[in-house]
Amino acid sequence: MSRMKRLILLAASLVLVLAAVFGIAYWSASYNPEDPAPGLYVDGRRVSDPGSIITIGSHNISFDEYRFFYYSTKYNIDMTQYSQNGAVPNWDNDPDGDMAYMLQSQTDTTLIQFYAWLDKAAELNLTLTDEEKQEVMQLVEEQRAELGGGYEEWLKSVYLDTEEAFIRLQEQQQLIAKAQESLQEQIRGESEQSVGDAADADYLANYISAKHILFMLKTDEQYEADRTAAEAGETAAVISEYLDPDTGEALSEEQIAEKAKADTLARAGQMLAEIEAADDPVAAFDAAMNEFSEDGGLAANPDGYTFTEGMMVDIFYQTALALDEYEISQPVLSESTNYSGYHIIMRIPISQEAIDANRTAAVNAEVNTLLSEEQTKMIDSVAVLYGEYYDDINNQIRFRWGENTRTQTFTINDINNNVLMYVLLHIWWKFTNYDFLKN
Repeated sequence: MSRMKRLILLAASLVLVLAAVFGIAYWSASYNPEDPAPGLYVDGRRVSDPGSIITIGSHNISFDEYRFFYYSTKYNIDMTQYSQNGAVPNWDNDPDGDMAYMLQSQTDTTLIQFYAWLDKAAELNLTLTDEEKQEVMQLVEEQRAELGGGYEEWLKSVYLDTEEAFIRLQEQQQLIAKAQESLQEQIRGESEQSVGDAADADYLANYISAKHILFMLKTDEQYEADRTAAEAGETAAVISEYLDPDTGEALSEEQIAEKAKADTLARAGQMLAEIEAADDPVAAFDAAMNEFSEDGGLAANPDGYTFTEGMMVDIFYQTALALDEYEISQPVLSESTNYSGYHIIMRIPISQEAIDANRTAAVNAEVNTLLSEEQTKMIDSVAVLYGEYYDDINNQIRFRWGENTRTQTFTINDINNNVLMYVLLHIWWKFTNYDFLKN
């Protein structure tokens, strides 16, 4: 299998390279200090000096570092599968080596992105301030205090051989965050004005805002429920909707539907007449809407809807489009699979809040796209070389703690009781401020 094919999982989209790495916080390995020394075992023998497993640009990735990223990536895959399927993958059932290939490819992807961003931080001359370094040390001290005498064994259980390795990872995480934020702001500064202005023009040209008062028609299910109640004697008399007002005879289904439309239209017409007769029709419209509209979305959209063609029933869109601002329509009937009813529609100006939200979304999307493209260029420019034992790392011959331990096993801790989960997530959110990802 071509080694270059192992990089096929490199994606154009921006990946938070440490999301998988710091996922390791949620698990602890079944580490036993009595086991033989951890290492790479090939044909039952421990390789004393595997050398560089992989070289990324100028960075030689040692066995210990590769092992950390490897198991972090495995954990991330396990948790993704667990959340989707309720079970982790059966890594021992991999006769064709597909799972091992996928795991190692994703490990390589994470490492390449990790070091590509560290190189970008160096290119931008970014370093950590004394205050930032102190924050890292404070978190490490808190972790040591929480775990007490178990701190050293915890480091081993997550494949960090020394506290220095733990500290280095935190500092590298900060540098990556600073590099991504710096590049993001550079891209934003170069594109915000032009992209934002274009988004404003497009939005105002193609979107409209409107409020409406909805008078709904009964559904077939509601009519059937009425009939059933009447036949069961649960109502004092047959509902008038089902009777001819002149003869008192029962109406056919078609007649009932037509009568319902006529009655509902009459209600809407009466309401419109009252609104138009008011001293302030706009205020009267709002009052009537809040009191009488049967729109289930009114509570969530008290200031109306902003939409373009295709987002609403066409008759609603076309009617609103033909109105001037604050002009009120005649009752119009819309029929769909969700509901049927008469609308009284009032077109309103698009709010500045909606314009600003659309502008922000457009700028953020453009920043994400350009940042993703920049990351792709960074990754594509990285030279990757594979060490002597790279191909010996697979799902059958894995990193092991000892001669008699065929595979490393994991136990999922209760997240609420896992101190490290809090510490590492605190690091992630404290040192990462990606506004473009949060919107």
